[in-house]
Formats: sequence, structure tokens, C-alpha cells
Amino acid sequence: PIDLLTVAFGASPDEAPDRLTARNGLSELSSLSARRWRLVEVDVSFPMLQRRREQLEALLAPARTVMDLNIGAALWFAARGVGR
Repeated sequence: PIDLLTVAFGASPDEAPDRLTARNGLSELSSLSARRWRLVEVDVSFPMLQRRREQLEALLAPARTVMDLNIGAALWFAARGVGR
């Protein structure tokens, strides 16, 4: 199967707009292609993000904006491939 990863932050990841869009996208891809797709949902709590923040900022340096952190964190947690 082809893995599609979606990362959602916070206490209610199932309600995140990006998560809902990912599920809709999976449904559409499945209807258009005979390929096997697997949606990996990566949930990141705020405490988990805070524990990794210093490490993420070091990896992102010299980029220091909030947007850099948001995108970098999503990519970092997705790259781990740990989800449900």
C-alpha cells in the first residue's frame, strides 16, 4: 500500500480541518484508483510538541518563524511514521 500521512496537533485531532480533508482525500483516491492506500493518522498533543520544541528549533535554524516551526514539526512527526 501507499502510505498517506496526516499530522494533527492538539486535544481533538479528529476534528482538525486537515485531518478531515485527509480522510476525504483518501476516500476520493480510493474511488479513482485500484491502488491500495493507507492513511496514517499522527496525533501530536501539545505537551508532546513542547517536549520536542527545542530540538525542532535547533533542526530548523536559522529559520525562526512560527510558520517554520509549524511546518517543520508536522514534517518531523510525520517522518517518524508513528500513528494509527
